[in-house]
Amino acid sequence: MKAIAQAHVKTDNIDAGTLASLQAAGYLPQIWTPDAETERKRRLVARHYQVVRHRTRPVT
Repeated sequence: MKAIAQAHVKTDNIDAGTLASLQAAGYLPQIWTPDAETERKRRLVARHYQVVRHRTRPVT
């Protein structure tokens, strides 16, 4: 990642190639992805937020 940030030539193609090389070599860290239950809870909270916003919006 530091190589991409400090590169003098910045293009998407070059950065993509660098990232692909780092991934192939196993140098990129794994990211955390939420499980199905966490995703369900996130959707539920987001939907609740939408409903509350809808119900409390000013009447025009």
